[in-house]
Amino acid sequence: MWILLLILGLLLLFLSNEKILKSLPEGISKKVTISLGILFLFFLALSTPILMIPENHYALFNKHILGNQLKDGKIIATDGEMGSQSMMKREGLNIMPFVNIIYLVEYKKII
Repeated sequence: MWILLLILGLLLLFLSNEKILKSLPEGISKKVTISLGILFLFFLALSTPILMIPENHYALFNKHILGNQLKDGKIIATDGEMGSQSMMKREGLNIMPFVNIIYLVEYKKII
């Protein structure tokens, strides 16, 4: 979802170009497209740190960007490396900056 919001926000900012605005229907102003673009990018920034884990589930994290490869023989990443992380979160609302961008989050049911 965040990728769609990013594309939409950037598209609206792109549409604020004078040449492009002239080709759009009358009534769409530069201020409106810039405002909507900034609003979508702001919503994107607010939505990425929120992680809602369902009841009777926990979340496992697999870091896929912004880190070094795991050293030989390691299974769990403990020093910020990419791969399966040593952290997990319980059910409920969790706030972690850019969690949906940096990590692939996998939900597992508590048995």
